Amino acid sequence: QRQMCIRDRRLTLRDGTEQIISRIADCIDAAIADGSLHSQPAHQTAGNLYQLWLGASLLTKLHRNAQPMNQAMTLTQNLLAR
Repeated sequence: QRQMCIRDRRLTLRDGTEQIISRIADCIDAAIADGSLHSQPAHQTAGNLYQLWLGASLLTKLHRNAQPMNQAMTLTQNLLAR
C-alpha cells in the first residue's frame, strides 16, 4: 500500500511537470509563429527553462537571497534571445 502511494505521488508529480513544460512549449511555439521569438526546439527549451527555474527557486530558499533567481532571469533572457 505504501509503495503504491509513493508511486502514485511520483506519477502525479511527473505528469504535472510534463503539463507545465508542455504549456511553456506552447507559448514558445506561439511566439515563434508570431515572429517575436526565433525558431528553436520548443519542448527542449521549455524543459530547460523549467529545470533552470526549479533549481533557482530551491537555491534561493537555501541561500536566502535572490541571486539564483536573478541569474535564472539573465540565462532565460539569453536563451530566448539566441
